[in-house]
Amino acid sequence: MAQRTYTKTFNVKSLEEFIEDLKKVRSQYDEEEEAAFAASMIFTWLGIIGGPGGVCVTASILTGALAYYYDTVQNTITTAISVLEKYKDYLQNHSNYDLVKLEVICDVKRVNNTTYLIPVDFKAVALHSLNPSGWIML
Repeated sequence: MAQRTYTKTFNVKSLEEFIEDLKKVRSQYDEEEEAAFAASMIFTWLGIIGGPGGVCVTASILTGALAYYYDTVQNTITTAISVLEKYKDYLQNHSNYDLVKLEVICDVKRVNNTTYLIPVDFKAVALHSLNPSGWIML
């Protein structure tokens, strides 16, 4: 199965905003299509997923041709919230660090001549240290 990996760097403020957006999405899972669409849009809005290589999976695809990925996307959101909260707290409690680099791994699926990117994993990969300056791989 083909996969693609995307990374983005966050500071405390952007982590807080992302956490709030994901919590809103998670609370909307009563209406599956709306929630699935919102989840995919959050990852897309952040510029983590998408671009020339494909588009983030949409609600109609998640509840149709790729319905078996619905729980995976929901679990990825829950994992993302946990990771984001952990590193937001870490950055707030350790003034020597100011940024965290996060990674999303996506399965690549082709449906009706469109390449879809389905977020299946989310993790922190590096912290930025102020002194000495540089990235520390996790």
